[in-house]
Amino acid sequence: LLYALESGKRLKVVTQKSQVYILGVNYLGSGGTILVARDVTQLNIAQTRLETAIRTMPTGFAYSEEGKVIACNESYENLIQKDRDWIINQPFEVLIKAVQARLTDRDSVEGMEKDRQSLLKSMQKRQFVNEVLKFDDGAWYEINMHPVHDNGFITIATDITQHKLLEIGIEESEAQLRAILGGQPFPVVVLSLAGPKAIFASRSALVALGEVNSENEASVDQTQIRSDATVEFLAASTKVLTDSRISEVTLQRSTGEKFPALLSTKNIRFAGKPAKVVSFIDISITKKLQAELESKREALLQSENLNALNDLLTDVAHDLNNPLTVIVANSHLLGEKGTDEKSAMQIKGISDAAERCAKIISSFLDAARKNPGRHAEFSVATCIEQAMDIFNVTSKVYQIAINLSLTADLPTILGCQDLFTQVILRLINDSRQGFGKTSLLRRIDITAKLNNDRNLVCLLYTSDAHDDLLGV
Repeated sequence: LLYALESGKRLKVVTQKSQVYILGVNYLGSGGTILVARDVTQLNIAQTRLETAIRTMPTGFAYSEEGKVIACNESYENLIQKDRDWIINQPFEVLIKAVQARLTDRDSVEGMEKDRQSLLKSMQKRQFVNEVLKFDDGAWYEINMHPVHDNGFITIATDITQHKLLEIGIEESEAQLRAILGGQPFPVVVLSLAGPKAIFASRSALVALGEVNSENEASVDQTQIRSDATVEFLAASTKVLTDSRISEVTLQRSTGEKFPALLSTKNIRFAGKPAKVVSFIDISITKKLQAELESKREALLQSENLNALNDLLTDVAHDLNNPLTVIVANSHLLGEKGTDEKSAMQIKGISDAAERCAKIISSFLDAARKNPGRHAEFSVATCIEQAMDIFNVTSKVYQIAINLSLTADLPTILGCQDLFTQVILRLINDSRQGFGKTSLLRRIDITAKLNNDRNLVCLLYTSDAHDDLLGV
């Protein structure tokens, strides 16, 4: 108290009852002295609590004014690696250098100096500062500087080492997962569950979906599908699928081409977010081979049936040859006997028809033996007329009128006359069956002529049931 009276300075007094007073001394002009005592007990309690809270904070805390730290806690001291007495006596530039000296991710002194100058300029402009730094002991800190009133700054340094190590671990795991999936020979795509977005696509997936033309053209950096339509189609195909179950679906390439695929999905977390890994196999070639195999199997079955039918009909044809031989022989004998002209014409018709039947059977046997028959020059007109003679025997029964128009300049052609005759008879017979049951007279028109260039013989066949150009 005497010191306060002599020096005129204020005193902080704590009583035995823990009451706190601030004593001030004022001098009167008459030489007297006034002693003023102000009770600051509650203010002192509040300040003590604040200081205790700051000291025990797990994060570093410092308050600075006019370029100097005037208050800090133990965590901040550990960050600077200096005690409070040293810290509060240093300019802010020195403190920044002390922090930079502990960093491991600064490449050069020049780079550190630029960072220091940038930080000082931000403080002069009273701007918010945020930095994430790694220190020499392996710890990571997020440092935030907030401007406050009276030109001060509050600095908060939060230890985020565990979070950062976890983040680095996730990034390393993701990179490893990308490498594993990218090296798979079958296509793999990772879709975000938040929306139709492809987070990752392996090279084989990029090739299968038409993003690149071949594995060699898929760059290392390209791990996503550029076509939104392809991604949306892929996402839609996986919505109805059960997790881990293989299903056959239809996918779409970036060109818009659809293709069949075997697809399976699995929900995972990718880069810390929910995602779906989709793997598929393009089975276009498999489907094509299956179709070809089925076609060949059907053809083989048909061939076996035809072979069995050929065997049966060959036996029938052999059996028909015997009575036809008798008919031909007897018709010749009857023709040699003297008869009237009308009977002779009828006998000749029987003989010609029987010989024609024999030739047809012979042609059938040649076909059954894989023998295409004898090729020779023959008259197209004569061949058509002979076919008409055979059909005219039954045309009246079926009430069918055949109008035949053959030009005079029809040449001879090289081929098998019997097979050509069979074709014409088959066409006429097909038309007869197509007419159906009716009491009206039906008509078939057959025209044979040379084309305009006179190098092809054209056969035009029409009926009241259909109208087709049947062959050349």
